[in-house]
Amino acid sequence: MRPNKLADDYTGTNAVLIHALKWLEENDISYDYACCIYPVAPLITKKFLIQGYELIRKNKAASVFSVTTYSSSILRSLKINKRNRLESIWPEHKKSRSQDLTEAYHDAGQFYWIDIKKYLKEREILSKDSMPLVIPRHYVIDVDTKEDWIFAEFLFETIKKVNNNDKKL
Repeated sequence: MRPNKLADDYTGTNAVLIHALKWLEENDISYDYACCIYPVAPLITKKFLIQGYELIRKNKAASVFSVTTYSSSILRSLKINKRNRLESIWPEHKKSRSQDLTEAYHDAGQFYWIDIKKYLKEREILSKDSMPLVIPRHYVIDVDTKEDWIFAEFLFETIKKVNNNDKKL
């Protein structure tokens, strides 16, 4: 169990991982790799977990974690200014075609595979030696609200239907 100081809504993943890895070490339990799975990612699949493990092992990476693309280019992002008006964050890309802009990724918030020795040395999941496992966007949802849960249920049922139809082919 985590100590109370690590069991709140503000403690980061690194602090929790370091505590867990130190506990394993203190109890003479050793592994080469560890996987941190987020409980707010109900659409996580065994397939992606296995792929992540294979990636970290084969490539000797410090970490592998799930990422996904943004639904549209972040370089075309807008902000609301102090006058409550919209403006481009990157105006130099205002007229660029979205398909010509660099694709951007974000942490899918599902899982993190880490090489324990490398991680304990650097103490960061995202390092210069991190690798992505790109997950399709329809498998990615971070459940923080009731609305998120309803949407996760919708995605789950849709994925289930698609997978069942694929098996019939």
